[in-house]
Amino acid sequence: ACFGIFKGDEIDKKVFKTEADTVFFMSDGNPSTGTITQPQALLDYVETVNQRAKLTLHCISFGNSNRPLMEALARRSGGQFVVIGH
Repeated sequence: ACFGIFKGDEIDKKVFKTEADTVFFMSDGNPSTGTITQPQALLDYVETVNQRAKLTLHCISFGNSNRPLMEALARRSGGQFVVIGH
């Protein structure tokens, strides 16, 4: 939703409009639900849609997390990565 590609409950890949310019993404970094559950596929998808949305993603990860995915999401969008707890 942060990328502005949803029109109601449907995905509209032509829209990519959002008023946001920054997102704080808090997660353990383990994509376990949704249509994309492979970390590399998720990273590739976010990078593709973010080419139009141009959001900065700051990723906040908790404890034992998928650090490589969360770091890459932040780095590729110009954001920062932080781990809370180890």
